[in-house]
Amino acid sequence: MPEETRTGRLEHIIFQNEANSYVVASFYDESDRHSFTGAGRLADPEEEQVYELTGEEVHHPRFGRQFRILTGRRKLPDESEAIIRFLAGKAFPGIGTATARIVVDTLGEDCLEMIRRDASILQRVPGLSKARQEILVQGLRDYAGDSETYIKLLEWGVAPRQIALLQDHYQDVLKVLDENPFRPLYEVNGFGYQSALKLADALNLREDDLRRLDGLLFRNARELSMKTGSTWLSMARMWD
Repeated sequence: MPEETRTGRLEHIIFQNEANSYVVASFYDESDRHSFTGAGRLADPEEEQVYELTGEEVHHPRFGRQFRILTGRRKLPDESEAIIRFLAGKAFPGIGTATARIVVDTLGEDCLEMIRRDASILQRVPGLSKARQEILVQGLRDYAGDSETYIKLLEWGVAPRQIALLQDHYQDVLKVLDENPFRPLYEVNGFGYQSALKLADALNLREDDLRRLDGLLFRNARELSMKTGSTWLSMARMWD
């Protein structure tokens, strides 16, 4: 099934594993007035909170149809007065109504998503100190439920689907990747060579690092095996 984005109010939590933030919950979609079950990672899930969920419909062999959550974050307000009240709230200490209004007047009603995507846009706001910029950025990350790991992987060019695979497989993703960015290529089903290359480049792995060579040989060997239907491969063919 193709990926899609849904907006849903969390009605109640069915199952929660606080150790890895995995949640199964019932959501209410106000657009079609139907409830659906979502399963995936949500940081600090809260009942009655509205979430924007990206994922896909799947059929669980035991529990039936579910929406597999690849990314989930609290929905941000998108109207001027609501945004000002939000930014002047307790999640952003030291901002206040006057500063919040300047942010909205300068950047517009899309300002929250703009800040989430690129924090440097706050430099356009007149009189906004570096300290207040940091308060806004951190407050948005905390509210939306974006973990440090998730933000870092997005910056490195990893797609949300691959991020979900990594977080499902490893307890400390960044530590694993720092040791060897090609490790998911060998261990995580569905994580490809090009994604591993992005990680290696983001981590400034030298071009002559043997971990790059190992990854390339593994990719070539796997592709040849699938193409020929045989696990016997000559070294010459590995470099064709």
